[in-house]
Amino acid sequence: MSRSLSSVVIVVLSIIAALGGGWMYMHSKARSKPIKTPFEHPYLKLAHQDDRPLLLFRASSPGDFQTPAAVLKVDREELALNLGFWLEVRLTGDGSLFISHDERLKAGPAKGKPIELATKAECAAAGLHELLEFAPVLKDRPTVLNLISRRPGLALRLLEVWGPQDQKDDKPLPLQTTVAQSQSDGTLKELREAQPRGLYGSSQAVLIQLEILSSLDLQGLAELKSDILISDIEERVAVRGDDVTGSGYVQRPRLRTTTLKEAKRRGLRRYAGPTSELAIAKAMLADGYDGVLTDSEEIVQHFFPTFQSRKTSTH
Repeated sequence: MSRSLSSVVIVVLSIIAALGGGWMYMHSKARSKPIKTPFEHPYLKLAHQDDRPLLLFRASSPGDFQTPAAVLKVDREELALNLGFWLEVRLTGDGSLFISHDERLKAGPAKGKPIELATKAECAAAGLHELLEFAPVLKDRPTVLNLISRRPGLALRLLEVWGPQDQKDDKPLPLQTTVAQSQSDGTLKELREAQPRGLYGSSQAVLIQLEILSSLDLQGLAELKSDILISDIEERVAVRGDDVTGSGYVQRPRLRTTTLKEAKRRGLRRYAGPTSELAIAKAMLADGYDGVLTDSEEIVQHFFPTFQSRKTSTH
């Protein structure tokens, strides 16, 4: 009986030792994974000139871009920032590309209709702007194109109008000043395969994989195909001591610190947002984020006093 028990104990200990050895090997392999060489893309040089972080304003009209490029880089307080833009691109029911923060039309005869089922005419009647209307102002503005669609065809439609500006058949939307971002892994994969010269953000699948490996301290094993790590701010966490937001809570990026450090180790820029709190934007920049997304005109005007808001826009 005791001999049988001893055998079981030996087997269990052997399994534990094997698992431990395997984990140590994986951990060592993860730690020894070479650092990624940053992709030298024109967007990165424009957006992070002088190695500055980027404040991304979520725009809805070409008029939001009317601030002269000369004032998009300023020094204010202890922060030195560049200003960029974020466009939420949606595919309509008839294959047009429109910019909207909302899933449904908020005005016009088709008010309440999902944009992905609406027509070009219905979107225009609701006061939305087509993506192509932004083409003239994207030539010198670092911009993230956030692609939102539950229907297939968005990537193919974008590829018809988005590409390098150094060929005879130049596309109207410049690849050199933009980043393609989507939560859909399939959309980014389709774009990356068709246009390898583009710069791409991170899908939900990439973030989940990296988070799981980070929880095991194996984040170095993640296969990161992203050029920029882009994540949401989703959590509201109670804080002690200084009340950052005035409400006893502060929004925190949902990604682990180890995940963000791994992205930095591999040479990836790290963006997150949106936030409408100035204190949070400052805290994120102080924490080392390379880009902060906001839909607050007040935050933009705090750092860029000459920024002309939608309220003062004449377009």
